[in-house]
Amino acid sequence: MDISGRQRSPLKGNEAYSKMKGDPRQIITTVALIEQKQRSLTALDKWIEDFLQTGQLPRDKNNVDYYYKRYYEKYKNRAASDELLNSAQFFHRFVNSSELAAKLKERFGEMEDYNYNGGRGWKFRSLTECRRIWEARFGGSWSWINELEEWL
Repeated sequence: MDISGRQRSPLKGNEAYSKMKGDPRQIITTVALIEQKQRSLTALDKWIEDFLQTGQLPRDKNNVDYYYKRYYEKYKNRAASDELLNSAQFFHRFVNSSELAAKLKERFGEMEDYNYNGGRGWKFRSLTECRRIWEARFGGSWSWINELEEWL
């Protein structure tokens, strides 16, 4: 006991850490932690997580143009900039195209752009690789609703 009558800890400061098993800075991943991370995403991160969950990049479902459909059936890892922007604005009303491009590059690294039919778009990596990058950014694991390996 010390002067105040309280029980003293037998280990002080770094002694307590040295007696612990494992690294005290190691974060144990639980289902609750993953759910908390999902709930605390920013608006644009929720948008990105949404298309990673579904495995489908944003498309204009009302476009009936034959060549448009054929192009995106062949190149499923591509998305037009205006379609990405329209989709993202459901999650973040005031986002603009340059902010959106910066966010995609921040999350997935350098992305290749392309031009098609007078419009600009982005080539994404494979779905598996995009999900792996996402998991690494948010702590090493994520709860996916399906086990897709390629974009739909």
